[in-house]
Amino acid sequence: MVTISSNSGIATVDLSGNGVGALTLSTNSFNFGDQRVGIATQTTVSVSNAGSGDLDISSITTTGSNFSSTHDCPASLSSGSNCTITIVFNPSARGIRFGATTVNSEGVPYIITLSGNGLAPTISFTPANLQFAFQAVGTTSSARSVTITNSGDLPLAINSISTTGDFSGTNDCGNSLAVNATCTVNVVFSPSGL
Repeated sequence: MVTISSNSGIATVDLSGNGVGALTLSTNSFNFGDQRVGIATQTTVSVSNAGSGDLDISSITTTGSNFSSTHDCPASLSSGSNCTITIVFNPSARGIRFGATTVNSEGVPYIITLSGNGLAPTISFTPANLQFAFQAVGTTSSARSVTITNSGDLPLAINSISTTGDFSGTNDCGNSLAVNATCTVNVVFSPSGL
């Protein structure tokens, strides 16, 4: 309380506040940036006790799709010591992900906000299927084309392109298709029987 005594009388102001411990984090946020889908990356965050007494750590949790963590922090962090949280981002799909790691100490949540962006190639075909007209046995149709497009964020690695049955084809795709690039597969139908 603050008391002010003046020639107009006595006035008071009530005061309140909450003390917090001396726990500090080496960062309060971390952006993993662009990361290929299915490939994990990690960072470490240092938790320190800069105070004069021990700090209880009741829990360390990580939330958010594709984020996880481990730590070596004790239940009571002694004065002047630190421990480490290892946070992992392993995107399972394309797109931006958000999460958080929360350290609960002495009833206070200390939050590290997390973000990362999953990248992957995305393959599509135009048209999605080819229907050939009737073709005489022992002859070969004219070529029909399928366009392959990579609309993802990373180059598409092409291991092979093959046909089965009475169909055969050629292509100009090579073994990699850049982002937003297209290539063409030309297919012919050569029926060997009815």
